[in-house]
Amino acid sequence: MTQRAQTPHEWWKDKSDSTERAAFTQSYRSGQREQHAAGWRRNVMLGFLVIAIPVLIRLLIAT
Repeated sequence: MTQRAQTPHEWWKDKSDSTERAAFTQSYRSGQREQHAAGWRRNVMLGFLVIAIPVLIRLLIAT
């Protein structure tokens, strides 16, 4: 039983079609835009909480 040497997989040749590459790039960028928007929403919410919580605490203490 002889074993032949395996050639390394050339992953860059898997998506050699330009339309497939363009579709993959578009899909990847769409996902990145969604993550970026979600990050901004999270940061704005945290900023709002940082401002709102001390104000609410002062209002509760003042009454």
